[in-house]
Amino acid sequence: MALETLQKLAPFMRRARVVVNGRERLAHLGGRLAFIVVTTDISENSRSQALHDFPGPVYQCLTSEDVERLFGLKNTKELGVMRSALAEAVREDLTPYLLKREELLKPRRKDPGE
Repeated sequence: MALETLQKLAPFMRRARVVVNGRERLAHLGGRLAFIVVTTDISENSRSQALHDFPGPVYQCLTSEDVERLFGLKNTKELGVMRSALAEAVREDLTPYLLKREELLKPRRKDPGE
């Protein structure tokens, strides 16, 4: 499985308090975050908002149930990880799940016929 490192290090990340959730808290800590993980069951609008609000890397790889199981955070769709050695170890594992901003934040053009 590609997320083995994340699963192994999740208890340590939780104990070290490098995992944060909540949009306001993520916005407040934006410069101190290494990356953000959005769940696969997040809405398209929320995902676009996360990409727009956070300048760093955004990964989409877990479900809400996985976040609850690994980190004990219920109903969490966005998860921030603060800069740390643990974050760097996990970040390498998440590379295939990186969201490409250029493709997802393209301005939508209206049809001339509309």
